[in-house]
Amino acid sequence: GMILFGGLVGLLAGSYPALILSSFQPTEVLKGKSGNMSANNTLRKVLVVSQFVISISMIICIGIVYKQLNYIHNKDMGFNKDQIVMVDANINGFNDKYSSLKSELIKQHDIEAVTQLGGSIPGAEEVIENSFVPEGKPQEEQQWFSVMFANHDFEKVLDVEFLQGHSFQVGSASDSIGFIINESAAKALGWGNDVVGKKIDQLANGNVQQSGMVIGLVKDFNYRPLYDPIKPLVIRLGGNELAVKVKSQDLKGTVASIESEWKKQLTGNPFRFAFMDDNFNSLYSKEDKFSTTIQYFSILAIFIACLGLLGLSSYTTEGRRKEIGIRKVLGGNTIGLIALMSEEFLKLIMIAFVITVPVAWYAGAEWLLGFAFHTDIVWWIFAVASVMALIVALL
Repeated sequence: GMILFGGLVGLLAGSYPALILSSFQPTEVLKGKSGNMSANNTLRKVLVVSQFVISISMIICIGIVYKQLNYIHNKDMGFNKDQIVMVDANINGFNDKYSSLKSELIKQHDIEAVTQLGGSIPGAEEVIENSFVPEGKPQEEQQWFSVMFANHDFEKVLDVEFLQGHSFQVGSASDSIGFIINESAAKALGWGNDVVGKKIDQLANGNVQQSGMVIGLVKDFNYRPLYDPIKPLVIRLGGNELAVKVKSQDLKGTVASIESEWKKQLTGNPFRFAFMDDNFNSLYSKEDKFSTTIQYFSILAIFIACLGLLGLSSYTTEGRRKEIGIRKVLGGNTIGLIALMSEEFLKLIMIAFVITVPVAWYAGAEWLLGFAFHTDIVWWIFAVASVMALIVALL
């Protein structure tokens, strides 16, 4: 919506010089005449207002977009995605080597925790969903929840908060088929925050695929980008990616040491890695590109507005040349004449600002509705835009 709006106002901006130039008659210009100014006065004012509606709108849009992007990249997601090295472990024999690999990696002073992750993990492009139903309830009451696979110590890697129960414990047979759910899943099941010990069935093609006890409840966290609401999540034991939580000033060196241990234990298997925060931030690539696009649109709109204002001021000065000459003869000073000439432009800018505020507010609000979690539109964005427009006009 905002891109379409930007394209429309950009088209209007580009049409302004053409409309002004086409209003001149070449023969009249050569004779030193400017044409019928009174007839064109209303059109000129409308076009100047349009120029500044465009410019102020773009400045406001930049403010809204940058504020939302800053909110996206700095919001507390309910977990810590920083400095987590994700290694593709979807290879034959990995599970047999996982325990020894983990024990060697954890000995390194700059590695805090090691686990396996899979499914609907933070940074994944797609979510995996399965249907679940409380044990003893008819299958018609099944609900679709996101599924994340995780191994022991996943809570140390992701830094999620447990509200009840515990994580998967090594050597526990019940935990190996148990479930950990988030607050949204508990709410969807009608359980509140008292969930430990209750049983749910995971269904597949109308049959019970796995039946297990809920062993833990985690606080809701944004495992999906912020344009998605937090959905019910079920965490099962498993995973097909190695996740290593590091704490290092030398990330390159730490990754090299992880790769060295990987090649030592999994000879011949490629070491393909990425950082979880990079994977997560890549999901906002569309918003980042939009930010860049609207920035270029804004620079162009402001530039054209400056040209339009310069042309109009020259045109108006020419039309009031006799008046200016008389005022100078009568003792008018330069500052007073500049203020006189600027007064009309400032009025037009104020009109443009009044028109722009509801339009830009609506466009910004509509864009923000695409995010389940978003910042607010604040007054100072409009104030900054109006001040910048005034500066442009006075210069």
